[in-house]
Amino acid sequence: MELCRRRSGDDAVWPSARMCLRSVRRRFEVDAGTRFRVRMNETLSSKTARVGDNFTTTVREPVYSTNGVVVIPVGSEVISGLML
Repeated sequence: MELCRRRSGDDAVWPSARMCLRSVRRRFEVDAGTRFRVRMNETLSSKTARVGDNFTTTVREPVYSTNGVVVIPVGSEVISGLML
């Protein structure tokens, strides 16, 4: 977080004792080729599955950025997989 500056003439809205906070965007990276464990949310069968069918999975282990921050927490759902 960083402090916002008061605009002149805004004393009625932002008294001098009051501070405004705004979020700072941070960028995180995960190495290409990183593998992580997921759990299938549906049962797939070669008898019923067709090319192009979608499926979902849930992340079982946290995925960390290159500097050790969790960027994909356990329980996150991978919305769409695709049968090939």
